[in-house]
Amino acid sequence: MITQIKDMVIWADNLTINDSLKDINLIVKKGDLICITGLSTEDKRDFIRVLGCFERPSKGKYVYDYENINLAEYGRLDNIRAGKIGYVFSKPILFEDLNVIQNVTFWMKNICSHKKAQELGHNILKELGMEEKCMFGIEQLNKLEKMIVSFARAAINNPLLLLVDNIFLWLRPADYGKAAELISKFVEKGITVIVFTDFTEYLPEVKKVIHY
Repeated sequence: MITQIKDMVIWADNLTINDSLKDINLIVKKGDLICITGLSTEDKRDFIRVLGCFERPSKGKYVYDYENINLAEYGRLDNIRAGKIGYVFSKPILFEDLNVIQNVTFWMKNICSHKKAQELGHNILKELGMEEKCMFGIEQLNKLEKMIVSFARAAINNPLLLLVDNIFLWLRPADYGKAAELISKFVEKGITVIVFTDFTEYLPEVKKVIHY
C-alpha cells in the first residue's frame, strides 16, 4: 500500500501518541500544506515530538519518508531530524549574542564546512528577502523579521518537512498575510509544511485541515 502513494512524506496507521491522541490515520504527500487544529498545548507538543522524530509512537505505525520510525534507533532519529525536518516555533528561539547569519547557520556547523554553511545561509536569506540584514543583531529586527530568520534556519538544509507551531499567536495581525506568503514559498518549492494553528483562514492554499 505504502509504495503506491506517490512522493509520500508521512503515513500513520492507527497511531497512538498519548491518552488524548489515539487511532490517528494520516497520509501527507510531498508539497502538501496541512493544518492541524484543536489541540491542547500538551497534545500539540506530543504530536510534534512524534511527527518530528524526536521519539517513537507508543502504538500504531509511523512511516516517515518510507522509513518505519517504530523500528528506528534513536541515533537514526537524530540523523532524520538533522537532514530531513525543520522546526519553526511559535516564538522564535534566537541567540541574542549572534547576528542574523550566525543564527541561521548555527546548526549547520555540525553538518558541513563553515564555507558551505555560509553559502547556504546567504542563499536562504536572499530567497526570503533578508540578505541585506545578514549582519544585523537580533535586537535590530522586528517580530516578522525574527520569524523569517527562524524559518531560514529551519529550511537552510532544504528539508523534506517543515513543522510550524502557531506563529500567528506571536506575530502582529498586520503581519499574518506576510507569514502566510512565507509558508507558501516553501510549499511552492515542494517542501511539505504542517502548521499547528487554529488561524486556518490565513492559509488559503491549505490542502487539508485536520481537527482534533
